[in-house]
Amino acid sequence: MKGIFRSLITVIRNTFKRPVTVLYPHDRIMVPYNSRGSIQLMVDTDTRKILCDGCGQCEKSCPLKLISIEVDISNKKLKSFYIDISRCMFCGFCEEACKKKALKMSFNYELTEKDFSALKYDIEKLTKHARPKLRKFWKT
Repeated sequence: MKGIFRSLITVIRNTFKRPVTVLYPHDRIMVPYNSRGSIQLMVDTDTRKILCDGCGQCEKSCPLKLISIEVDISNKKLKSFYIDISRCMFCGFCEEACKKKALKMSFNYELTEKDFSALKYDIEKLTKHARPKLRKFWKT
C-alpha cells in the first residue's frame, strides 16, 4: 500500500510541473554558449579572405584524421580544405590547435543529409555560414 501512495504522489506532483522535453521540429531550445556544432572557417572582414594559412596543425590534432589540407607551395595559399563531418566527434581539438583562430565550432547541430557524401565539407561549405572575424579597434 505504501508503494502505491508514493507513486500516486509522484504522478500528482509531476502533473503540475513543466515538461522536460520539447516538440523538436516545431519548438527549439536555446543552444548553450559552450556547445560544439559543425566546424566553420573564419573569414577576415576587410579582405574577405579565409584566415587559414594551411599550417596543418588542425590536421595533426584531429584524433580521427578527418581533416585534409592541401597548400599551393609556390604562392603559399590554401588550395583545398576538407573535413568529413559524418565521422566527426566534435571534440574541438582542431579549433584549439589553430593559431590563427581560423577554425571555429558553430552552433549548427542540424546535420541531417540523405547521403554521406553531402557531409564531406570543402572550403565553400565551411565558409558558407561563417561570420567575418572582427578586428579589435583599440589595443589594450
